[in-house]
Amino acid sequence: MSPINTLLSHDPGEHLALAGGTMTGDITIATTKAIKTNTGAGETLLLQAYDVDGAVYTTFITFTANNTPSMSLGAFTLGGAVSGNNQSLNDLGNVQLRAGNKVYMTTNTSVLLLHGDGDGVSAALELYGWGHANLGAAILRTPNAAVVQTSRLTVSGKVDTAVATWAATKVTGQMAVIEHHTALDTLTKEESGSIHTNLGAAGAFALTLPQDARAGDHFFFVVMAAQELRIDPGAAGAIYINGAKQADDKYISADDEAESVELVCDGNGDWVAIGAVGTWTVEV
Repeated sequence: MSPINTLLSHDPGEHLALAGGTMTGDITIATTKAIKTNTGAGETLLLQAYDVDGAVYTTFITFTANNTPSMSLGAFTLGGAVSGNNQSLNDLGNVQLRAGNKVYMTTNTSVLLLHGDGDGVSAALELYGWGHANLGAAILRTPNAAVVQTSRLTVSGKVDTAVATWAATKVTGQMAVIEHHTALDTLTKEESGSIHTNLGAAGAFALTLPQDARAGDHFFFVVMAAQELRIDPGAAGAIYINGAKQADDKYISADDEAESVELVCDGNGDWVAIGAVGTWTVEV
């Protein structure tokens, strides 16, 4: 007699038991046949595994009969990849990724959309694949006063130097970084936008501009001690100032308090002086 034929008869609500207490073979269910809940509202069918340490059964799947039947999954560990089949996952709690993993679209022509909610007008971040018509751009949108989703920041993609474009946005709360030098120093491109002075200096010294600066990198210089503050473009660069492009590797200098200058990189290793205040002389 096959194991399935050793099932004892049972009443509703009782466990289905085997004659020997243990099943010794597989159960094969014919096509179109099913394992079912009872027909009363709230009746459940449980799939459980025995917790040896706790000496109890743990429920992993609960099927519940009702006007809208449901299936509930308990805590479990995936043993392989799961396909969503283009379906939605609703009402999730926290989603935690293992270190080094990521959320991404499966093709470079797709876009990953993160929205504040499902109404289509809340804050949103759009991340485009490089093969998409938007060429790998990132776009930040928030609703305006009329609750219309509005583009605020677009960062271009698929280019060596990305362009960040702000729209309908006022940037506030930014503070410039200021550094007071008393001895020679070499600046880095990461310090672009910062202010540099010679406050506290007891003598002349030079600040050297970064040799790997990008187009648009810029620095502000202010004399705050009555000592010569020199700005050196480096061996392969020159400074446009005083109506001309000066020779490569020739510093400019000023020594009177409140004299100042902003220098902007042109992307070719040279620097353009903007809004120079006071007298800036060029190394002979």
